[in-house]
Amino acid sequence: MSQSEPAPREVQHRVTCGLLMGAQIALPTPSFDDKAEFFDILESRRSLQPQREIDNNALGRLLWYGARCKERAIDPRGITRQRRPFPSAGGLHEQEIIVVRHEYRDVSRYDGVTHALSSAQPEPERFLRFVEHVRCILENDATLICLMAHKCVLEGAYLCNDSLLWRDAGCALAMMQLTASALGFCSTLIGITGEDLAKAVPSSCSGFVATGVMAVGL
Repeated sequence: MSQSEPAPREVQHRVTCGLLMGAQIALPTPSFDDKAEFFDILESRRSLQPQREIDNNALGRLLWYGARCKERAIDPRGITRQRRPFPSAGGLHEQEIIVVRHEYRDVSRYDGVTHALSSAQPEPERFLRFVEHVRCILENDATLICLMAHKCVLEGAYLCNDSLLWRDAGCALAMMQLTASALGFCSTLIGITGEDLAKAVPSSCSGFVATGVMAVGL
C-alpha cells in the first residue's frame, strides 16, 4: 500500500476535545409528508443563489433529512461511530455542521443526535471577516450551512488521513444540496472553506479545519 494512502491505525484512540457551545434549542421535526422522486431531483438540481433565508421549520426539515444521526454506537475502544444520510470514513463523522443565520448574526452547531442547535459566541473580529467575505459573494442574505472537520478524530483513527476530511466534506455538501433541492429550496456552494469562521468559533483544540460553505434559502 502506498504511504500516501489512508490506512486504519492498528490502535485507534478516541478524542474528547471539541467545540465550546452554549444553550441548546430543539429544531422542529418534520411531519413526514415530504416526498420526492430521487431521479427527478438529480435531473432538476441546480445551484441557485437564495433571495432570503429559510425559517426555523424549513431549517429543521433540511437538517433532519440531510444530516441527522440515525444510529450511534460506541465500539470497544470507546470510539463513537454514527450512521447519517452521507457516508464518512469509518463512520466517524468528523464534520461539524455550523449554521449561520438571522442576517449572519447567529452562529450555532447542529447536533445530529438530538436534532437541536447549540449556540456559539464566535470571536467578533474573525467572524466579521467571514461575514464580509460571504457578502462579497452572495447578493442577498441566506442561511449558511458551514462544515468544519474535527481533524483530531481522523488522526486518532487513520494514518495519512489528510484526504479523508475533504472526501467526507464533499459527500456531506452534496447530500445537503440534494436535500435542499428535494425540499424546493434554493442553494449554492459559495466556493470558500470558511477558514475565518473555523478560527472564530471557540473550541478546546486547534484541530478544526474549515471544509466548505453552502448557502440555502428561498
